Amino acid sequence: MDALLQESANVLADRTKAIGIAFTTDDRHAFHSGYSHLLNFPEFEDLEVVRTVLSLLEETRQLETIFNLGGAEEIVHVVFGEDLGNHHLDPISIMFTDFICDNRHCSLGVIGSSRLNYQQVFPMLEYFHELIGGIVTTKQG
Repeated sequence: MDALLQESANVLADRTKAIGIAFTTDDRHAFHSGYSHLLNFPEFEDLEVVRTVLSLLEETRQLETIFNLGGAEEIVHVVFGEDLGNHHLDPISIMFTDFICDNRHCSLGVIGSSRLNYQQVFPMLEYFHELIGGIVTTKQG
């Protein structure tokens, strides 16, 4: 399961040119990839913004709080940095999806500029949601 989550974060980072992240809330374990992609966005020329995002990735309790902001009725959730109460996070957005895998609550998503290509990322997260859900169903069946 951990290998699947790490590879999913890697693929999301590569495809979206943002930070890919996979997170299990049950044991607060996070996998991330693609830090260098932040440097491609002008919003991240401010070192305080970069420092705050990287600190966020290290703080699993903060990640869990953010991933709990998504509503249960939607497959893909979007959280804008300005809603997080830290002005250094204003230029970012976080898109993610939730699922249960191996009896663990998991979230998979991207962290990047608020100018993310939402039309690209949204269907990609829907696809991962269905793909991982299918793998789990197949494995358990």
